[in-house]
Amino acid sequence: MSTRGRTPPSRAGSDPVARLGKIVAGRTLTRLFRTAPAVSGLVVGFGVLVCLPTGGFDKVRDDEIPVVALGDPFDAGFMTVSVTAVRLLPDADVLFHTHPGDRWIAVVAEIEVTDDRTLNELSLKSAFRLTGVQGLRGNVKDSLTGEALPDAAVLARDSQNLISLQPGVPERVGIVWEQDPAAPLPRTAQVEVYHFTEGVNTIGGDSHYWRPGADPGAKLPDVPVQDRRKG
Repeated sequence: MSTRGRTPPSRAGSDPVARLGKIVAGRTLTRLFRTAPAVSGLVVGFGVLVCLPTGGFDKVRDDEIPVVALGDPFDAGFMTVSVTAVRLLPDADVLFHTHPGDRWIAVVAEIEVTDDRTLNELSLKSAFRLTGVQGLRGNVKDSLTGEALPDAAVLARDSQNLISLQPGVPERVGIVWEQDPAAPLPRTAQVEVYHFTEGVNTIGGDSHYWRPGADPGAKLPDVPVQDRRKG
């Protein structure tokens, strides 16, 4: 499967998609991110990782979740993740408001799929949570916790919507939520990433799936939120 976006790559200049890439990256478009049903989980089918519901476990306290430093890579089961920033983004054609005037807030991360199967957009988004930020729309919610799942994922290299990630190919990605403009501007946020373990479906055959833990496998507390809406 291709990781190319759903629309042709944008051209330089005043194009809002190109501008989104520059602002989220903080530098150039090619350095982007450098410095639906309610679901949460993963299943493998036809060589693609897809989602399953979470839950059914006792929750641990927040202080028991392992802390990871900004920029440090960590293992999330089917991928390695390195979160580099949290940013408020400008509007762009690849982001679609459900409420006109809403803000966009993104977790910027470098991700590499370590499984041998392609990872799709929905599965990737299901691994991320953003806490300490009021007014997240939660157009898609975790079916058990009610937490707001991301609304979009944007590729760094061409500033287009992510469709899938290929094994062994690192990508910088923006995991994006829509935020009510009436909510206060966040100064810091906590990023949480769930760790997934592989299992075998013994009822339906020998197909493999990824099951998320009941709690995040890692968290990054008090990440400063950078306001890049004006460039």
